[in-house]
Amino acid sequence: MEKIQGFPISQFYDRYTTNIAKSQIGFINFIVQPSFTQVVKVFPKLEHLVGALETNKQNWTSLFDEYENQLKKDNDQTHIVEQYLLP
Repeated sequence: MEKIQGFPISQFYDRYTTNIAKSQIGFINFIVQPSFTQVVKVFPKLEHLVGALETNKQNWTSLFDEYENQLKKDNDQTHIVEQYLLP
């Protein structure tokens, strides 16, 4: 919508210039993981969420090169996301 309206696209939201996997890994490292760490200190029974978060991060890490190569190839990563979302 930003592009359609002629506005500059917000950082990390342009699917044609942003490595989505890299963006997700950064979000996990700097926002989600520190938050989960604090929540688990208060609610220790939620420790399993840290494991799920680590699995999620590993999944994004395994896709990093695929996204990077796609950006270099034709700047369209949409189909990468779709193939993992579709059953």
